[in-house]
Amino acid sequence: MSDLDRELVEKSIKMVRERFGRSGHSRFMGWYPEEIREDYSRLRVRLREDFLGEQGALHPGAVASFVDAAAGVAVAAGRTDMGPAWNATINLLVNFLAAPTTDELIATAQVRKRGKSVATVAVSVEDTAGELIATGTATFKMGVTFGVKEKKK
Repeated sequence: MSDLDRELVEKSIKMVRERFGRSGHSRFMGWYPEEIREDYSRLRVRLREDFLGEQGALHPGAVASFVDAAAGVAVAAGRTDMGPAWNATINLLVNFLAAPTTDELIATAQVRKRGKSVATVAVSVEDTAGELIATGTATFKMGVTFGVKEKKK
């Protein structure tokens, strides 16, 4: 990696940390980053009662959202062209393996392949006792801009 690319990645990591802190969704869910570096993230969350489903077990949607967030941070932390564009999830696969035995989860995400516009990420979710709770794979379209599209005439 060139010195320029290294500098751009460092700027991306700084921007990711700032954006993460401003994200209403991340704050609402209670996620916080333990580590962010190039193509990698580790997030933590304390489980709350409102993460539970009707049966009293951890709702799979809460885990899937956590997997998606960790993967998205890892993708953003390795981009050399951050600017105002974001990344959009185009595929998310989550394998639910076990119920947590503690009240905190840790998601670890690592970019496995990064192309010009698409990146694939592997994610594992463990509880703080080291029990593997879920694994996931996420694919992202990078450089997406959001806004209202003009209607076709």
